[in-house]
Amino acid sequence: MARCEPAPTSATRANPFPTFPGEPPVAGPLKKSRMGKRRALVLGAIHVAVVVHLLQWKWSGSTLSPVEPSESMRTLELGELNAGFLFFLAAILSTAIFGRFFCGWGCHLVALQDLCGWLMKRAGIRPRPFRSRLLLFAPLVLGLYMFVWPTLKREVLVPLANRAGWSLFREPPPFPGFENHLITQDFWATFPGIAIAIPFLLICGFLTVWLLGAKGFCTYGCPYGGIFGPVDAIAPGRIRVNENCDGCAHCTAVCTSNVRVHAEVRQYGMVRDPGCMKCLDCVDTCPRNALRFGFGAPSLGAASKRPPAPRHWDVSGPAELLLALVFAATFFAWRGAYDAIPFLMAVGLAACTTFVAWLLARLLRRGDVSLQGKVLVESGRWRPAGRVALGAAILLLALGLQTGAVRLFEAAGARADRGVTVGRAEAFAAQRSPLAPDVRAHAERAAARYRLADRIGEGGLGLGSTPSVTARRAWLALVLGDPEEATRQLRRLIARSPERTTVLDLARVRRAAGDAPGAVAVLNGLVAEDPTDTDAHRELAATWMAAGEHAKALAELVIVTNLAPDDRVAAHLRDQLRARVENEPAP
Repeated sequence: MARCEPAPTSATRANPFPTFPGEPPVAGPLKKSRMGKRRALVLGAIHVAVVVHLLQWKWSGSTLSPVEPSESMRTLELGELNAGFLFFLAAILSTAIFGRFFCGWGCHLVALQDLCGWLMKRAGIRPRPFRSRLLLFAPLVLGLYMFVWPTLKREVLVPLANRAGWSLFREPPPFPGFENHLITQDFWATFPGIAIAIPFLLICGFLTVWLLGAKGFCTYGCPYGGIFGPVDAIAPGRIRVNENCDGCAHCTAVCTSNVRVHAEVRQYGMVRDPGCMKCLDCVDTCPRNALRFGFGAPSLGAASKRPPAPRHWDVSGPAELLLALVFAATFFAWRGAYDAIPFLMAVGLAACTTFVAWLLARLLRRGDVSLQGKVLVESGRWRPAGRVALGAAILLLALGLQTGAVRLFEAAGARADRGVTVGRAEAFAAQRSPLAPDVRAHAERAAARYRLADRIGEGGLGLGSTPSVTARRAWLALVLGDPEEATRQLRRLIARSPERTTVLDLARVRRAAGDAPGAVAVLNGLVAEDPTDTDAHRELAATWMAAGEHAKALAELVIVTNLAPDDRVAAHLRDQLRARVENEPAP
């Protein structure tokens, strides 16, 4: 039976979690914790500081780089020493002393989940936690993948594979060394836009809390918590218990981190679970003042004082492996999909899809199934809510499969693309040698795979277009001698994101196709936006030269050398062209 929750009695309302075998629950209402309001004030102040940080950047044009742990990836891969990396180090060090205080009192995702949980409670919804043994390790695996894997691959695995003559990994660029990036002019460069931010908040907030329980994202997805959890084991600061404890389990009932506090303190004399975020609700709620935050021996190696209390898991052993595979496949399908889905949003989607897959399996078995107090199937008979849940589950899983197929075709295109060894100068040349047969075969194969990875209207399987795929389709069309298709793909790319470099490439394609007026029109648009754009003036000079308009080309080179006096190449071409124009007969 899947989460078929009994009607609450007075005892279960007061104490909804089991205590220990042979011990009756303690009746009586739960004391309301005062820590929730205090955490809300602290987390609110942190968000006010974030807004002030953003406004300061808007006002001054430069500011401290984002104080966000994910920025550590740029430090570890690109050597950009930023505020996020230093903050993450400080958070890890503080965790080694105080435990996971940062998660409970300083994390914006915890604030989001707490807000969503509070709103659901106001609406009469009290999500029960989903309990899986294997998925508890997902945050650790994700943390290692996010912060350890890139460096391990670059510094250890790739050199070993190269010495053995294996090509297991694509060669990463060498580590450039550390550079100071504490101050930035583009504060928002690594953050998603509003079109991604709103779904992110809904998925990593409401959906994860509703399906997985309070702080469900922290329990089954947060890569930062995956790093903090092992460090927490050596922290001397912990929730500890004294002799006043009578095992009433009020502490567990108010814990929003899904920690069985009453079982932990009875067994170890402290809370040992790395999921404890030191929010102190249990301390404030304890009716006998038996709990406190204090310093002492860490949980690592702590001896058990009593046999462990039995635990209930929602997933059986073999099913755990299947759910872990669903989680991994869904994460890799969504991460970076359409060049838009960020890491944490992919994690949230993976966690929710994994739960939905488990729920779908239960629904198809047609037992008694309920979800967060809502009966879906009763005695084998479908309720209306069950039909809605079934449709939603199938839709979400189908969406994940579709996205996974798009990513597989994208990866297949990238593999074939590696065999297209054509330089930019050759590709943009008006006259060039025929492609080698193997290069043409790779280019055609890559183009076909990328087409399938594109949106449905472009002959692909995707719900939307992927800018990087569109760019590669344009490049391969040019390589294969189809400048009109390359132009169409570049115009698609510019319509979505009018990057200056893409517009310049469009002009080069039109010039290679012999369409000088089209290239000039594109470049004149860049010059109208920025008259000091030396690259646009250079391309105009090259276009006029190709069209035989030497005087116009000379005029553009004069502009380039005036704007960039140190450009010796442009000065040399200007002087050569000036002599040529002076020697040409008058028309």
